[in-house]
Amino acid sequence: MTNITKTSIQRLEERISLIGVVLCIVVFWSMSEAVLAESNEPKGQLQFYSEDMRTALVAPLALETNITGNISGPIFRANVAQRFKNPSDQWLEGVYTFPLPTNAAVDQLKMYIGERVIEGQIKEKQQAKKTYDKAKKAGKRTALLEAPKGNLFTTRVANIAPQSEIVIEFSFQQTLDFKDHGYALRLPIVATPQFEKQKSLVVKKERVKGERVTVDRKASDGVERIGYRETEEPNANPVNIRIDVNAGLPFDRAWSDSHAVHIEPSTDSAFRVTMDGGPDEASRDFVLNWSYQEQTHTQLNVFTEQKDGEYYNMLMLLPPASSDDVEQTQRAARELIFVLDVSGSMSGQSIRQAKAALKQAMQQLNDHDRFNIIFFNDSAWPVFDRSKKASTTNLLKARWALEIQDAKNGTHIQKALALALKPSKQDALRQVVFITDGAVHDEESLLDYVRRNLGDTRLFTVGIGSAPNGYFMRRAAEVGRGTFTLIGSTNQVQEKVSRLLKTLNHPALTDLDLAVDTEYRDLLPNPIPDLYVDEASYLLFKTREAPNSLIINAKSGNEAVFLQHNIEPGAIKRGIAVEWARRKIQYFTDKANRTSEGVKARYQQSATDLALQHHQLSRYTSLVAVDVTPERTQEALLRQKLKSNLPKGWQSKNPDGAKLYLAQTGNGTTWLLTIGFLIVGLTVLPLLAFNLLGLSKKGVRYETA
Repeated sequence: MTNITKTSIQRLEERISLIGVVLCIVVFWSMSEAVLAESNEPKGQLQFYSEDMRTALVAPLALETNITGNISGPIFRANVAQRFKNPSDQWLEGVYTFPLPTNAAVDQLKMYIGERVIEGQIKEKQQAKKTYDKAKKAGKRTALLEAPKGNLFTTRVANIAPQSEIVIEFSFQQTLDFKDHGYALRLPIVATPQFEKQKSLVVKKERVKGERVTVDRKASDGVERIGYRETEEPNANPVNIRIDVNAGLPFDRAWSDSHAVHIEPSTDSAFRVTMDGGPDEASRDFVLNWSYQEQTHTQLNVFTEQKDGEYYNMLMLLPPASSDDVEQTQRAARELIFVLDVSGSMSGQSIRQAKAALKQAMQQLNDHDRFNIIFFNDSAWPVFDRSKKASTTNLLKARWALEIQDAKNGTHIQKALALALKPSKQDALRQVVFITDGAVHDEESLLDYVRRNLGDTRLFTVGIGSAPNGYFMRRAAEVGRGTFTLIGSTNQVQEKVSRLLKTLNHPALTDLDLAVDTEYRDLLPNPIPDLYVDEASYLLFKTREAPNSLIINAKSGNEAVFLQHNIEPGAIKRGIAVEWARRKIQYFTDKANRTSEGVKARYQQSATDLALQHHQLSRYTSLVAVDVTPERTQEALLRQKLKSNLPKGWQSKNPDGAKLYLAQTGNGTTWLLTIGFLIVGLTVLPLLAFNLLGLSKKGVRYETA
């Protein structure tokens, strides 16, 4: 039996009690500070901070966006007017980050102050920022438009006077997708919240000389994070859209899968689209479609634009057969890998529709096919250790594995890519179908991974949700030499994935090669991607003389295909030079992203020079507008980052789907309470153990000191 003195026991109890008291005081002092800070947070107001970081509470900036555009053939030209209204009695600077179409070429900026218009100038990125900062400090009204990352753009407008407004208008051009006998326009209205591994997206509080300040943390690439409204906050930033369409040929029908719209035809080949009911909340992408009769469009179309002594040419190439024709032909065996995002951002309707689509896809496999399914969130795991034949037993195993998946945790796409692009020993056409909302932050590193590991595989992407990351989806498909499908409504997933699988059954043309009757250069994209049924491909190139004819050599299965086209002299269309420049700038930017430092600078400079020449916004150039007259003198300038709405259907700002996302809170009161109770419990338990177990009275022999 253990020998313990009574005095020792008493001293131990006293020490434990003292430690418990101290810990309790510390924890509850921290909790009281946290609760006080939380209770002092303004409700329904925004914190602005001035250049010296001192905060003030003022009425928030209001933002209204009006988008007007014209469509002629495959070219969409749009004007975006952002109206910043300052209802407060303070001078304000507004900062707003928003998405545009992945293939948008932004080339004009105007700032409207009352009746006056200030034209924006294209400058190297750092020089444009210096011009903006200098004008802001001098009290001049100024605007800066930047493209910091992917298809995200940032508008900054400084020195908005009290009780006044400034309108920032910029223009962009986009080449439309042609699918299923018609065109599709998608306008991203709200950005997808992005998952960044081990990076906090918090707004943290610090104390500086007795003043509370707000510090906006940035991501690892230095891009300011988008602030999102809480789920209980009402949406703001209303958007109004009006588009005039010149279809070129009689159209069959026009519709929107995303919004209620009013279609007003003016002729059998032209119509106007407006929002039914006026401006809409910015919470989902806008989608517009119109289709033609199958017999109305030709297989080859060439558009030409002359600029600065050169001819810019765009070849629109359509497949030689419709999907109904190829369904009757025999296809070769293939290895089909389905990759399904089961992260938290896919919860709800998205994951249910994705599961239904995969079930339908597996029903279309035949005995010659091999398949596998890879699931991913924080990690990635396959159903089978390698691709299996599409037998009844294997299909049942895959269906069971699909049924038990839940949407949770973060989005680590590279782990899934590593499994999907792992070299296969199968002698068959290998296709990967990647289904995700693309809620990722590191798009460029993922695209580079696809480039380095693709091999002979073809990668097809399917974006799901009300506002999927279209930039990553489209670019991954381009790099993967496949196609992409963006779905605006989750109830379309089953239909569109089924259509995609029919497309995968029969690549219409492969091994394409272009010949022109005059010397051409700067072909984009190069190499030419495969052409799939019901989808058009665009090729751009430059010539010194106007081309008169061209030839396409390709393969359809094992047969050679020869297509010849005589170019009509009147096939002139504006915007071809803009699209060629955008693609060439993207080419140089991609090269810079994946080369060594010595070569990187050369590609960056090439992209910068071309963007300056064609007056286009890029990763290395920005548009800036400055008013000549200073307006603000001694008054403080307060800065506000305007919040974005959450995409429709999202329940949490955290892409891992957690209901409690402490990184988004100011102080983590809930966790402090939890920790406090744990510490109190750990402190009290030893004392209870002494009394309840009778350690001070039974089983111990005391010795007097």
